[in-house]
Amino acid sequence: MNDFQESRIPKFIGSLKELTYLNLSYAKFSGIIPHHIGNLSNLITLDLSSNDYNENLLIIHDMAWISGLSSLEHLNLSWVNLRGAKNLDMVLYMLPLLKELWLLGCGLSNVNLGALQNVSTSLSNIKHLNLARNSFKGQLPHFFQNMSSLQFLDLSLSFDPSPTWNFASLLIMIPSLLELVGPSRRMTNLNLVILTH
Repeated sequence: MNDFQESRIPKFIGSLKELTYLNLSYAKFSGIIPHHIGNLSNLITLDLSSNDYNENLLIIHDMAWISGLSSLEHLNLSWVNLRGAKNLDMVLYMLPLLKELWLLGCGLSNVNLGALQNVSTSLSNIKHLNLARNSFKGQLPHFFQNMSSLQFLDLSLSFDPSPTWNFASLLIMIPSLLELVGPSRRMTNLNLVILTH
C-alpha cells in the first residue's frame, strides 16, 4: 500500500534470507520481478499482487527462480503479467508445501496451460486456487485431477467452457472441492456454488 512510482523491485531483497513473509502488494512496482527473490528459501508467504489492476505492471519472463522457494505455502501473483512466461509449470511441481495460489488476471491462456498438461504431480497440498480473469477456453485442464486437497476454485471471467463442460465432470475431477466460483457470466447458476457432498 505504498507508491514506489513504477520503480523496479530492488535486487537486494534477495539477500534477506531469513525472511518468512514478504508482501509487496499494492506498492506500484513495475518491470521484471528480480530472480533474486528465489534466494529467499525460508519464505512461507510471498505476495506480489495488485500493483495496478488490469495493467500488469510487474512481469515474469521465467519462473525458474520459484524453485528456490521450497518452504512457500502462500503465493499471490495476481495481476502479474505471466504471458509467455517460461517454466510456468515449476509453480505446480517445485512448491510441494503450497496451499494457496492466486493467479488472478495474469493474462494466462490455453497456450500457457499446454506446458502444464503433462505435469504428473501437481500441488497435492493446495487448498485454494484462484484463476479468475484469465482467458481459457474449452475443457478444464487435466492437472486439476491431481489436486486432491483442493477446496476452493475461482474460475470467474476466466473460462469460456466447451459445450461438453458440466458440473458433474468437475466434481469427478476434483472430489475434494467445497466451493466454486463459476467459469463465466453466462453460467449464472454457478457464480457461487457451495458444495455439500
